[in-house]
Amino acid sequence: MGLLRDSSKIFTGQVIQRLISVLLIPITARLIGPDDYGIVQAATSVFAIAAVFGSFALEASIPVAESEINALQRAVGTIFIGMIFSLIFGFISYILKPFILNYLSVKITLVIIFLSPVYITLMVATISLQNYVGYLGKFTYFPIADVSSLIAGFLALLSSYFFLWQDYRCLILGGITTFVTKLCIYFYATRGHRKFHFEKGTTVKEIRDSIWSARNFAKYNFPANLLNSSSANLPITLISMFFAESVVGLFAMARSIIYIPTQLSGQALGQVFYPKASKAYREGKGLKDITWRTFIYSCQMALYPSLLIGTSAWFVLPLILGPKWSGIGLYCLLILPMVLFNAVQTQIGIGFIFSIINQQHKILIGNIGLFIGRFLPLLICVILFASPYIAVFAHSMGGAVIYILLLVWIFITVSINPVEAFYVWLKYTLISLMCVAPIGLSIILPHNVILLSFSLTLSIILYASIGWFQFLSAKQRSIILNEMHKLFPFLKKVKSMVSLA
Repeated sequence: MGLLRDSSKIFTGQVIQRLISVLLIPITARLIGPDDYGIVQAATSVFAIAAVFGSFALEASIPVAESEINALQRAVGTIFIGMIFSLIFGFISYILKPFILNYLSVKITLVIIFLSPVYITLMVATISLQNYVGYLGKFTYFPIADVSSLIAGFLALLSSYFFLWQDYRCLILGGITTFVTKLCIYFYATRGHRKFHFEKGTTVKEIRDSIWSARNFAKYNFPANLLNSSSANLPITLISMFFAESVVGLFAMARSIIYIPTQLSGQALGQVFYPKASKAYREGKGLKDITWRTFIYSCQMALYPSLLIGTSAWFVLPLILGPKWSGIGLYCLLILPMVLFNAVQTQIGIGFIFSIINQQHKILIGNIGLFIGRFLPLLICVILFASPYIAVFAHSMGGAVIYILLLVWIFITVSINPVEAFYVWLKYTLISLMCVAPIGLSIILPHNVILLSFSLTLSIILYASIGWFQFLSAKQRSIILNEMHKLFPFLKKVKSMVSLA
């Protein structure tokens, strides 16, 4: 019960954070164009990879520390290492400035040189303190930090935009404010514990010894963390080296938007799947049944919204984000093949399955494959072709192929027929395509807002109707209706009046 309660707190915060992000993205995009957004995204992608080197995955040792004082010592030690590394990284970047300018623009290069000590330190410190707060069991602070930092960062962005700079610098200030706010909340959460332990006395030698005792985490977790971070961030870095900043901005924004349904369903189902699957495995029930049910739920929940965004982005997003983002729709469509397979893989990923059956080395193998599949086609295409569209499509198709192979690996591991699973995925993909077909009406009058709204509404109603009668059992529909009656008592009266009539 405690696990479910704590997980629900974290998940609630993540959902609220995502919903607020959905509301704030259009406001930010109307203020900041793809060029400025691309500058910040290119620089932060470098910071994110560098932060992995800055912590050496030592933050992963904090939640499994032998004692509370040991956890605090590891947190302090990891932050100190991250701070030293960030200064070294900034100094090396400054020395290599002429070399970096051969590949990156002047603005991106300057942001990397002068802000790496700040960003890398904040990234390492935030994750270290977050893990220490988790060790203390103060999970309530997680949603508070997630939501508060997002709002604070947005307010800083708005303030700086209207009173200081109307360019990429307001995005940088907003990002720094986000990290600082989250860090302050976590720092406050540890106030009594820090005071108690530091008053007893903690020496530099004890901190050093505590970090040294966690060196195996650097040995085994560091490669996996580096691969995960590189898979997500290196594509942006590579695109920024070969194409204009506006291309980076359009690609990064398209990727963040089209992945929203996958991220939400991944959090919702994955957070339930992992503990339940672990329990089923311990009890000798195997993983086949729960993996299959989660896979079907993923197909029902994630495929349609991903297709809806991908097919409607070309006319909906410019209306929401502003005319500066008119090219974003094509990037959403190019990324869509990878999303359609990632959407049903992330909830039952190799990280869950192979952790449960205690085969962690296979997680590393899968991460290596994912990195190669997403990065190598992109690298080849940016070298051979001058088109960002070909490069992004190659990145998407390479990722799609790897996600297919990972799904096959997962299904074979848990004794599910991959061919049967493919037909299930195909079935729900075709249903989703049928439901997004009304969006084709917008081709008649692409700038008619009324027709666009009608086609989107018709598509959503069509999928909701199919989902209500085909995806849910009679018992599930009854439970949902009962819950709706509790939330909205007047619906019960309306239903009674309709029945009497």
